[in-house]
Amino acid sequence: METTTIDEIKKNSRIDANYEDDLIEQIGETAEAMVQAVMERSFADLVEVYGAVPAPVRRAVLCLADHLYVQRSAVSGTSMYSVPYTVDFMLKPYCRLLPREDGCGCKK
Repeated sequence: METTTIDEIKKNSRIDANYEDDLIEQIGETAEAMVQAVMERSFADLVEVYGAVPAPVRRAVLCLADHLYVQRSAVSGTSMYSVPYTVDFMLKPYCRLLPREDGCGCKK
């Protein structure tokens, strides 16, 4: 993982178990990939522009990781919740607004 650690995700999500570290790492990697896809830019690009990955982006990764941990399945017998609007709100200022060299621009 580039912006978070297993311990940060566990602390944020109040997870005490040590036996789920592989799952938590996979969820963290997925959350980071999803955040980069929404922004249509890499964490390295953010570091180049801002000097570090901005706190709202790191928080969005943690929020999304928590959501993915709680909602592990696409199908459930109980109520499912969509990804919190807060994640989009935190990422919107960092979305790529200009088209990339390959012609792909931010869709947000």
